Amino acid sequence: MMNVIAMYLRLSNEDEGYKEESNSIGNQRILIKEYIRKHFGASQYSVKEYCDDGYSGTNFDRPGIKELLEDVKKQRVQCIVVKDLSRFCRDYIELGTYLNQIFPFMGVRFIAINDNYDSDSHEGNTIEMDTAFKTLVYDLYSKDLSIKMKAVYQSKCENGEYIFGQTPYGYVKSTEEKNQILIQEEKAEVIREIFMMKAAGESNKKIARYLQERNIPTWTQLRRITATR
Repeated sequence: MMNVIAMYLRLSNEDEGYKEESNSIGNQRILIKEYIRKHFGASQYSVKEYCDDGYSGTNFDRPGIKELLEDVKKQRVQCIVVKDLSRFCRDYIELGTYLNQIFPFMGVRFIAINDNYDSDSHEGNTIEMDTAFKTLVYDLYSKDLSIKMKAVYQSKCENGEYIFGQTPYGYVKSTEEKNQILIQEEKAEVIREIFMMKAAGESNKKIARYLQERNIPTWTQLRRITATR
């Protein structure tokens, strides 16, 4: 069976706000592919990509990392290559557990290119001091950045700015003022009807049937219509 090298790429929403160009998914992919080309025999390995775009590295609640770790568990992956340790995980304790215990036990080689870390050239059952220090810095940086981002979001909300992606039904983003939303009057009438019917004691089922009889699309249907235009 051909050995599998796993390329793991990650970019979080916090990185989007403060990132350098080198952190983008595309540039991570180029860096890792070039490293694999130079250091591994192409005929001996199969490369599989795992990616989490828009996910924090402070935990493992990410679809890409879950798929990767499941493949590791099933012994489908022999080597993992990342741009740096923080792409894989920003939690100091969790990262240490994987580098010191889980990956060695599973026989998985782990490489962090920019951190010059390769488990194959590492001796002993604990990570070296400089690597441990880097993981701690990543962890502290992530926590500090998370606090700052939350403070920014809270400040924007207190100033009446709308900082979320999708707008609620009956609203549209302003094209003139950043982070402002406007009422769509034709949909506002529908919302008023819904509130009046609910206040009169009508059930959700009856309200939904009434709207369907009037051919009023749901918010999900409206988004699909907009996406196909």
